[in-house]
Amino acid sequence: MRETLIKDDEGVIIRSLSPDCAEVSAAWRLVYYPPGVRMKMHRHDVAQLSVLLSGQVRETTRHGDFDSRAMLMEFKPVNFSHANEFGPDGALLLSININPDTFYLRDYFHTQKWRLSPAADVRREWALLARNIAASGNANKDEMETITADLLVALMESEGTPDASARPAWLRRAYDAIIETDESIETIARDVGVHRVHLSRSFRRYFGCSIIERRRQARLSLAIRHLAQHGAAASTASYAAGFADQSHLTRTMQQQTGLTPTTLRNLLHQ
Repeated sequence: MRETLIKDDEGVIIRSLSPDCAEVSAAWRLVYYPPGVRMKMHRHDVAQLSVLLSGQVRETTRHGDFDSRAMLMEFKPVNFSHANEFGPDGALLLSININPDTFYLRDYFHTQKWRLSPAADVRREWALLARNIAASGNANKDEMETITADLLVALMESEGTPDASARPAWLRRAYDAIIETDESIETIARDVGVHRVHLSRSFRRYFGCSIIERRRQARLSLAIRHLAQHGAAASTASYAAGFADQSHLTRTMQQQTGLTPTTLRNLLHQ
């Protein structure tokens, strides 16, 4: 693999993961954005598929503003305009720049529009890709190409995400309390004036995951911030994020990202 590591003045960390050969149709990068980083409106001269592995991103497009959370996929066609602001724990993304002139992608993806979709249904594909990333010099180029195509097809064939503007105001307040506090779900439901079951059902409908899973994602995002931004040891990151122990963090992180805390820290700091 041709691996380059770049860290800019804002603390953005970019690890290139692309095979060192000319035949590949995509360029794979693991990117960490620290909290609060903003990117002005810009365009890409290539098509891009990204998987948000942890954290949160507010994206501004001509379609409106969208709050993207962990385990969402996004496809941006060539010359798509957007701006980004990254959340309080930053964001870790797998970014795949795709050459739309590649023979087996040309006819299908040249005509595709911007797309945002849950990534839960492609956990297997992502885990396989993460295994290749972790393999470093032993990564399989053909397998990475095939998995990338599978991710694109899954995204294009998904139903997409609900319209954020349709979320009721009380659900937005509940979401903030779920992420920012340790209050019980019963207490949060009472504070926003709905039944607990209604809160749980509405949360899954509008955010694509359960409340328990979203809280787990929030803890994981904090742990990844310590690993990526500060180069912390796995034991330190697990304690800071409120995991029971290092093993608990490792299991959770492998389940969601396919990477161990040590592998991620090494990728972003070696």
